[in-house]
Amino acid sequence: MQRIELDNFRVFGSPAGFDLAPVTVLTGKNNSGKSSLIKAFLVLADYLEQEDQTVLRLDGKRASRHRISDWENMVNWDSGQSENLKFGYVRNGVEVSYEFEYEGEGLPPHLYQFRLTVPGVDRLTMRSISGGEGYQLDVSQKLIDYLTGGTEIQKRILEAASYPQRIEALREELLTLQATIDNWEAGDQAGDFQQQLQKRQKTETAIQNLEALATQSGSVAGIFFQAEVWVKEAGTKPTIPGLIQAALYSYVTENSAPAEDELPEEEYDEAFDDIFSVLDEEEEVSQEALEMAKEKRRQVIAERNQERRTLELSKEQSYRTLVRFSDVVLYHIKFPMEHLGANRTHQARLYLTGNGHSDISTIANNYHRLGVFAGGGADTFLTKWLDNFGIGERAVTETVDNVAIRIGVIKNGRYVNLADLGFGAGQILTVLLQIATLIQEYELSGVERRMTAKFNPTIVLIEEPEANLHPQFQSTLAELFASLAQSDYGLQFVLETHSEYLIRNIQVLVKETGGNVLERQRLVFGRTEVTAHKEEMPLFKVYYLDQPSEGNGYQHGHEMRLREDGMFMDEFGEGFLMNESANLAFKLF
Repeated sequence: MQRIELDNFRVFGSPAGFDLAPVTVLTGKNNSGKSSLIKAFLVLADYLEQEDQTVLRLDGKRASRHRISDWENMVNWDSGQSENLKFGYVRNGVEVSYEFEYEGEGLPPHLYQFRLTVPGVDRLTMRSISGGEGYQLDVSQKLIDYLTGGTEIQKRILEAASYPQRIEALREELLTLQATIDNWEAGDQAGDFQQQLQKRQKTETAIQNLEALATQSGSVAGIFFQAEVWVKEAGTKPTIPGLIQAALYSYVTENSAPAEDELPEEEYDEAFDDIFSVLDEEEEVSQEALEMAKEKRRQVIAERNQERRTLELSKEQSYRTLVRFSDVVLYHIKFPMEHLGANRTHQARLYLTGNGHSDISTIANNYHRLGVFAGGGADTFLTKWLDNFGIGERAVTETVDNVAIRIGVIKNGRYVNLADLGFGAGQILTVLLQIATLIQEYELSGVERRMTAKFNPTIVLIEEPEANLHPQFQSTLAELFASLAQSDYGLQFVLETHSEYLIRNIQVLVKETGGNVLERQRLVFGRTEVTAHKEEMPLFKVYYLDQPSEGNGYQHGHEMRLREDGMFMDEFGEGFLMNESANLAFKLF
């Protein structure tokens, strides 16, 4: 995910947007919006798992994490409950937005509008009718072709989208050339004048060619679908992809030409009127004429049958495209996500599985269920980072009668139960086991998932990863998350923290690597070859969040931009990090 946007959600009474990196750090004062941003992810993730996406429910499996129970607790307290709530995000360059409307106490907010936009191509819009009882869908054939097509088709569509700008630029160039030719002096070089004439001719030809291409591409791409779908009549679960598919299915069915057996009988017989009229005029019909009439009729029937087969094939291809399009929409709107709260663990010798009391029992149970492969990615990861955080050499999980799990580590060659380790060890062990579980899932996934994981990563939200950790280990967290973000496991981190040591070590890592840059290669599959394209992005993004005020221009905070030498180009708010340390030292001495 490259960006998330909020409007009228808790502290965000006005539109706010945050560009995301493989490691995004949220810091700042209390009640400034850090937790609200985390809650937005949780609410969105629950919404996207609902079977009925015409309403926004708050009782999903993450309800105990975001603890938002109703509309009044979800919207901004100052903007009023009549304002709509908006979420948006960008994944792989595709912009997605949701707008929800509230109609009164006792009713869940309904989806007022959904938009999916591919910049430079087109936009899909789905807007509610009668308070969410139905939806009006607007989408172009160009967008459908782009999202369901391969790399070559997408390249052609993007190129076609640039034709108007290119034509306009060439026309301006042509005007300049014509002015030069019109003002040519008789004494000037004849050869240069000839070159100007040739340039004008080439420019005119280029304009004509681009206009022809624009007309050709626009003849199909210009088709625009407008369709309505009523939720009770959709015949499918009212998810956003399901409603889109139902609306387009209805449109294709209603606007397809009728097949032969659907034609009125009199219209069908018109095809033979000329034959029968000739035969009727003859007093005696020869056998040859009768055979010719029969043959003509057979030809007409064969042509009609061929038209019907072609029509049915076209409709079938349209239906398959619609199914593929709804699948692609689902891919772009849904994102995998995990969340670790600040209170991740509690000390116990046995943890009941599935009680939800803390993250540790669920995570350890999932980790144990998937199994660890000796020398595999999860095993290697744990061996390294358990040692780096001074916890031990190996994690050990053991189920007890399938109702409880025992968690410990091997330290200095002997088993130590988690209850006998420090509380900070339990906190960071929970984080490490969660990451190891995600690595296990990656290794068990298919080839396609492993190839695309870096570009469709699992978002891992962690609140206060530094909780109960020694300052040295708080600093080590920066190295942990940086190494994982650069791996192939497909992990993206959003961290809510107050740790100066974590942030300072991010600065050191940027300086030591010569800049805040992560390079990745994306495979592009063409018709005949596969090419690798290098992409660059910031590895870290750090945001300082603050309550809007006159002093900060009524903003919700700002990005702390990093230079190549690791220094921040922007200032933290008052009383933060070294500012507060300096104030205390001044008072002491």
